[in-house]
Amino acid sequence: MNDRRPWSVEDSPARVVRGAFDSEHYLKEREDLRRASVDPVAHYINVGWKEGLNPHPDFDVRFYLDANPDVAASGSEPFYHYLRFGREEGRRPNERGEKFGNRVQRVPPTVSVLLPAYRPNYLDLAISSILAQTFTDFELIIGDDSIGDTLASIISKWQDPRITYRNNPNRQVPASNGRFLLTEANGKYVRFAHDDDFMLPTSLERLVEAADREKAAVVYQARYDVDEMGIVTEARIAVPLGGETRMDARRFFTNVVGASRNFIGEPNNILISRDAMNTVEDPFAIEGRPMQFLGDVALYANMVDRGFEIVGLSYFGGAFRHHRAQFSNSDGPSYSAGLFEWEYLLRWGADRGHLGDDTYLPAIARIVHEMYRAWVHRFPELQRFIDLAGRGEGGKYLTAAYLEALEEARAAVNARTKSDF
Repeated sequence: MNDRRPWSVEDSPARVVRGAFDSEHYLKEREDLRRASVDPVAHYINVGWKEGLNPHPDFDVRFYLDANPDVAASGSEPFYHYLRFGREEGRRPNERGEKFGNRVQRVPPTVSVLLPAYRPNYLDLAISSILAQTFTDFELIIGDDSIGDTLASIISKWQDPRITYRNNPNRQVPASNGRFLLTEANGKYVRFAHDDDFMLPTSLERLVEAADREKAAVVYQARYDVDEMGIVTEARIAVPLGGETRMDARRFFTNVVGASRNFIGEPNNILISRDAMNTVEDPFAIEGRPMQFLGDVALYANMVDRGFEIVGLSYFGGAFRHHRAQFSNSDGPSYSAGLFEWEYLLRWGADRGHLGDDTYLPAIARIVHEMYRAWVHRFPELQRFIDLAGRGEGGKYLTAAYLEALEEARAAVNARTKSDF
């Protein structure tokens, strides 16, 4: 067999085969696999080709092995060999002598798990916890935001056909990796993952079941906090054990934004409808203004603002790791945005009619006195918010004076963030 071309992470058998696989053709004669929601590519690579099942109408597995005894003797999966070597060498894909076509019809997965990655330390654990899910109808798309090839070498050893590797085209631009991966997603639902966290085995199964049953745009679970060694430091549960809860816009802005407390969790703790996300041009921004810290809360605010409900489960689905290299640490250059963006969401929610003065006034007083005053010595941009004291004008809270202060604060955060890279 000819192996002239250098191998790269893009050339793994799972990725090469998935790129040309015709799932509709493969499942046509195997209704049992369709009913079982089995990933057809994974089935083909592990079992199907040995049974003589064809991955594409233009490729005949048995013919290719009979016509190429060197391939048969090597034990290589024939479709991968043809795509990577045989086609270039002039080997025939079928007895008819027809060229391999492009009639690819993929069955989209139920879930797209999106993993924006830039740290190698816990990446293997993150990937293995995703691949170990009891719910298997998902794709895992990993976006590499690192410098060098360390992550690529880690990812390349995983040969699961559900994995797709991508380079973030906007390397090292904050939040760009996750946004890029959203454009690559094919599933009905999206589940984010972090390179330093991990899922528990039935996480996807429970989330998908609840989302389908409740017709919910967002479903979240209880989660554990763990330290650098993976030891549980806290169990975070916002729903009574054995129960579920639902939130509309009023409850969300009262209980989450009004309390400046995100008990729903980060994007890696939720399952979200891709169709619902697509109703917002940038779901992590508020009216086109990208959030610098509270992008997850902005996502949930955008969903409930558009009439979608959020469902909470008491089941523990994963772990969020706390460590010194974390972007969200209070030592990070963007931490002040994690303070003043609560006020931004509060003012926006009030102007949208999602909360009244009975929630707004005590919430803004707490933000000014308990959050801003505690950090203004380190983040001087908070002083203007203190001076404004939450005041509105003409029945509106997103006033010109406030938006001017907001833009100055955002500029200060951007300046620190850029100098940090």
